Amino acid sequence: MIHNTQFIAEYGCQFRNDPIRELASKAWKEYDDRCESFDRIVCRCRNERGVAIPSNGRELGSINRNSKKVAAEIEEQYGIAWRDIKRFGDASRRS
Repeated sequence: MIHNTQFIAEYGCQFRNDPIRELASKAWKEYDDRCESFDRIVCRCRNERGVAIPSNGRELGSINRNSKKVAAEIEEQYGIAWRDIKRFGDASRRS
């Protein structure tokens, strides 16, 4: 990720602070942490990185229901549309 000083040097301007981006990134982190914690409880299998993965339909259904519930709670708690939370969360994962 380019830091602000590099950006200024290259483009001659600064990043514009986006409070929604910061809040959405925080919301995404909470969503990700809560879902991963639940997944670890429900799922018996782990991949090579230690991430919980469902091994049957019951586990898959349970983690899907939980992720939808958590997403709705996070959206309400932070007052940001889920599409923005997901968009900024996906971007932060790639950088």
